Parts: sequence; C-alpha cells; structure tokens
Amino acid sequence: MRVGLFYDWDLTLNEEFPQLLIFEKYLSKLHDKYGINNPGEFWEIYNKSEHPDLEVGYMEQMIMDSKEIFGGLTNKIMEEEFAPQTKLAPGVQDWFPRINQFAAENGIELEHHVVSVGTLPLIKGTSIAPYFTSINAGEFLDDGKSIYRIKKVLDSFRKVSVIKSICKGADLHEDIPLEDYHILHRHSIVFGDGQSDKDMFRYIRQRGGFAVGVFEKDNGENFDKLVATLNAENSYKSSVNIIAPRDYSKNSRIEKKVKEILIKMQESDSKCDMDYEIVYNSRKKLLKNEEVSKLADKHFKSCEFCRNRFNTQIYFG
Repeated sequence: MRVGLFYDWDLTLNEEFPQLLIFEKYLSKLHDKYGINNPGEFWEIYNKSEHPDLEVGYMEQMIMDSKEIFGGLTNKIMEEEFAPQTKLAPGVQDWFPRINQFAAENGIELEHHVVSVGTLPLIKGTSIAPYFTSINAGEFLDDGKSIYRIKKVLDSFRKVSVIKSICKGADLHEDIPLEDYHILHRHSIVFGDGQSDKDMFRYIRQRGGFAVGVFEKDNGENFDKLVATLNAENSYKSSVNIIAPRDYSKNSRIEKKVKEILIKMQESDSKCDMDYEIVYNSRKKLLKNEEVSKLADKHFKSCEFCRNRFNTQIYFG
C-alpha cells in the first residue's frame, strides 16, 4: 500500500515564515522606503496594496522592490543562506526516518510531498528537503544577479490541483480508473496550519483521506486562531480529522495518530468497500437520492472505519 503525506510548509513543518529572515537582512532599506521597523511589518505593505491574491502577494511585492531593496537576492542565496537558518518544528528532523521505518515494517510505502504557497528555494535548502518526494511551491526567476520575475505561484486553489496530479500520477485531464491512481485519495494525509489549507483539507477528507490541523505547541492563542480559521466558512469538523500541537517528536500526539491512521487504512481496505465520498455527502445532507442516502447512513452506523474518517479529534497537549 502506498500512502501520500502532503504538507503545507510555513507554520506546519517550521516555526516561522522563512521570508522574515530575508526581510530582516534588508530591513534598513525597507525602513527607508516604507518606514517599517521589524520584518513582520512587510506583510502589511502588500496587504494595503491592490494585490489580486494576498496569499502570494508578498512575491509580487518582492519583485516590485527587487531593484530598489532586494538587489542581489537570488534563488541560490535563498537556498544556501536563508533556508538553513529556518527554525524547524519540534521533532521534525527525525520524524521522516522514524515514520518511514514504521510504515516499512507494516508493508506501507510512504511518500512525502510539500505543497506550499511559500518559496521553493527556502524549502529546498533545509536539512529535511532530501526526505521529500516532491516540493511544490512558488518560484522566482533570477538572472544570476537578482530575482526579477515570478515564475510560479501556488495559491490555495492550485494546491488542490497539485495534490490531484500527484495522486493521479498522470495528466489531470486523462481519464483513468480510480484504483489505478498512483496514490488513492483514501490513502492520503494532509497537514496544514489552516491559513491556506482549507481547500486541500476538504478535498482529501471528502474522498476518504485524513486532514491534520496543527498549531504552535502550548500556544492557546494560536490554537484559537486555527479553529477560527477553519470555522470561517463552516464548522472545523468539515475540514479536519485531527487538531494537534505542531510537534513531530517521538511519541508526540501527531506521531501516535498518524501511526494509528496508517494501520486503520490497511484494515479498511479489506473490510470496507463503500465509496466514502457517498458516505461523506450523506452525512452532510448533500445527497438528493433518499434511497442512496439511507444505504449510506446504514453503512456509516455499522462501519468503524467510515466513522473514524468522519470524526474530529482535538488535542491541546
């Protein structure tokens, strides 16, 4: 069985926005032009401007300021100078070999994919990059002297398309049987902090996979912010299966739950043959056919695996 673990990057696998390291280095020039006094105030510059997409607006702002402020900043410098300085989440350094070993011992092949609105070289240059099967993020073009244009953006909508493509293992427009997918949706786990992850949370969860929302350990304000973000459009119970501290250490809540999920995925493959999307839509009262809805409800009541996929568990510590 092949299982895909899909991660957001900023505040999911790390403890800070690595872009702040860049803004810190160029702070004097940012102060001279915009009057800001700390790196975090950079976000307010593009928040106040007419950017069509605030999720990736910082990239546009950096290009607008590439000559006047960020001259000399290249992809290589981001990868080699700034990425290694990124503060990673607790335990994440050893998370990958440990969870890979557990999976292998249970006959499971794991793939780890990053799907982020962040910046590619700021991920590629970290110590955990070799563990990723793929890294999907925003990219700049540079001429060897400075960044000068955006090559690629990855907003929350495009994140879903990336996951679709990876799971399918083929062109998005090619029709292939679901069971021929490279990674089945029900064999997928998505991790995110909620800011740009709601679409991919819902996409995977609706199709039988699992979604894990993370927040800074022992930070009640960060926990409340995550819940508020997931609650913005609907109940957080529509978005995630698990809310847990951003801690990937041995015996952490995340490790215990992921191991549990992996084993249950194996068991459900042999014991549950119901299309979970029908079950999910039935629980959400989205099915128009009453007979199908009754069958799905009956199955849900008798199937532990479908109930586990639908329920939400919250852990603060």
